[in-house]
Amino acid sequence: ADLAIEAGDLPDSVEAADSFLITGSKSSVYDDKEWIRALEGFVRKCHAARRKVIGILLRVLVPQATNLFTPVGFSGAWSTGCIP
Repeated sequence: ADLAIEAGDLPDSVEAADSFLITGSKSSVYDDKEWIRALEGFVRKCHAARRKVIGILLRVLVPQATNLFTPVGFSGAWSTGCIP
């Protein structure tokens, strides 16, 4: 299902799906926006529940939210990130 995350539309629980795909946005993961912090919280819950999460464009949010690494900024190249 498509969700309007920027409007605060997050899944009801991590049990809502077997895995989650996070696509891009006009915003940067570094922007201080409430929806980005809420999405980070949801990713942390997914990680704790061992749910699969794939991030495309906002890929830095996944490892940043789960403390898998500390990003240092945009490298100038696009890539993907995921957690098992």
